[in-house]
Amino acid sequence: GDALTNVNIEELYKKHKESGALASMALKEVPMEEVENFGVVVIDKNSNILEFQEKPKQEEAKSNLVNTGIYIFETDIFNYIPENTFYDFAKNVFPAIMENNEIFCGFKINDYWNDIGTLSQYKSSSFEILNGMADLQMPYPESKEGWLAKTSKIGNNVVIENKIMVGEDTIVEDGVILKGNNIIGNNCIIKSGAQIKDSILWDNIVIEENVILDGCILANNVIIKANIKLDKDSIVPHGLIITKPEDLYKEPANV
Repeated sequence: GDALTNVNIEELYKKHKESGALASMALKEVPMEEVENFGVVVIDKNSNILEFQEKPKQEEAKSNLVNTGIYIFETDIFNYIPENTFYDFAKNVFPAIMENNEIFCGFKINDYWNDIGTLSQYKSSSFEILNGMADLQMPYPESKEGWLAKTSKIGNNVVIENKIMVGEDTIVEDGVILKGNNIIGNNCIIKSGAQIKDSILWDNIVIEENVILDGCILANNVIIKANIKLDKDSIVPHGLIITKPEDLYKEPANV
């Protein structure tokens, strides 16, 4: 799915079995101003699901608990799913089991969960991990700078303002400025004078001298030529070579 979480599945499964439910789902509390981005779920005091609201307006929402897309089913759920046809859980299965008064529960989780269905959500979740908001296993040992692969090389006089992650065989040359949170993948070269802020760089990327990136996401095999300043929050697709800012808009920004 398009979510990032460290939810305790064993604990959720235990609650499901204790409830005697045919189906259970994990629910996450979100700020009321965000409910219109999610499927809202209304439950009673015993965690029984009473109603669904699909992306309601804030003033119409009956709850701020949202469907995380994490489900646990008993095998009898297949009685509600016909063979050899497309059947949707939200549109077909869930209404049917509620109509038949099956036990259907929603359990609130306090674990980290974030929808990453958009690039902005993907970026914010990535930085939340760097800032310790999610208890997830990191690929490299932690240092004062963040998480650096053993084969990465950080030059002299590199300014690192916040936590970063740098992948295998990546070189950050002298005098680079890394502001905010940054994630730099494997086999990248960041040349002297570059300034990178709150950006995510995938693998095999070359950032030449004096490039400025702010809030950008770069897919694999991108080259940004010297002295280029990209617009804030730019998305650079796979394999693009940018010699001037206008090059970014010659192709659709599909990462």
